[in-house]
Amino acid sequence: MTAPFQSRLIMDRSPSSVRARGYLWSTKLLNGFLALVHAGFVGFWLGVLRHEDLQELDAQYYNRQGMYRDDAYQRSGLFRWEREALERYFSSCRTILLTAAGSGREALALIEMGYDVDAFECNPRLAGFANSLLAGLGRPAAVTVCERDVCPPLTRRYDGAVIGWSSFMLIPGRERRIRFLQEVRKALGPGAPVLLSFYPLEGDRRRLTAARTFGNLLRRLRGTELLEPGDDLCPNYLHRFSREEIAETLETAGFQLAHFDTVEYGNAVGLAAGVAVEREHEVAHG
Repeated sequence: MTAPFQSRLIMDRSPSSVRARGYLWSTKLLNGFLALVHAGFVGFWLGVLRHEDLQELDAQYYNRQGMYRDDAYQRSGLFRWEREALERYFSSCRTILLTAAGSGREALALIEMGYDVDAFECNPRLAGFANSLLAGLGRPAAVTVCERDVCPPLTRRYDGAVIGWSSFMLIPGRERRIRFLQEVRKALGPGAPVLLSFYPLEGDRRRLTAARTFGNLLRRLRGTELLEPGDDLCPNYLHRFSREEIAETLETAGFQLAHFDTVEYGNAVGLAAGVAVEREHEVAHG
C-alpha cells in the first residue's frame, strides 16, 4: 500500500468515526432524557393517586386484558416455575388456599392435580370467568369474591397456600403486605408452604429512585403514606422486590424463606414458622 493511498483511507475513516461517535453519544443522551421524563411521569402519578385510585386502575387493567377471557389460557395449566415449586414444597399437601385466583387458570390446574382448593378473587369479573370455566368442566370448587388487598376471612386450616400469579406485588405498602401474609399464616400449620410471585428489583433502580423521590415530594404535601423503594407503575401499581425484602417480609409475617428465584419469573416459597407462631394463632382464635 502506497503512502498517499493509506493517508486517503485514514482521512475517509476519520469523519465517519466522528459521526458514529456523535450518534452513539446523542443516543445515550436521548435515552437518559427519556428515562428522566418517564421517572417524572411515574413519580407524579404515584404522588397524586390515592389508594382507591390504584385499586380502580388495577381493576380496569385486568378487565381489559383479553388473555384472562381466553379459554386456551385458562386451560393452559401451571407455569414451569409454579409446577417446580409445587413438586418440591407442596408434595405432602392436600388442601390449598388460593388467593387472587384470577380467571381460573391456577384453580383449574390445582384441582386437576388432585388438590382440595378454596379459591378467592377480588375482581368480580375475573371471578365470574373462573366460575364459568370450572362449572363448564364440572369441577367442584368455585372462586369466591373477596375484598381487595386483604386475606379473606378463613374458617379452616390448609396444608399450603398459593398467592395467585404476581398478585402479591400489587398490594401497596409494606404493612399491608405483611398483614396479608399474617392472615394467610393463621390458616396454615407449622412448616406449611406459601408460594408468591413478583417482579424482581433489577436493572432500573435509578429510574425507580428518581420516581420515588419526586412522588414522595407530592405525598408529603398531601400528608399521605410515602412510597417505598421498588414502587412503580407498569401500567398499574406494582412493587418490585429484592431477595432481602422478600426474606424480611416473610419472616415478619411468620415464615422462613426456603426458595427464591428470578431466572424465569420472580418467585419465592416461605415455610410457616413453628411453635411460637402456632401458639399466637391459638391464642388469637381462643
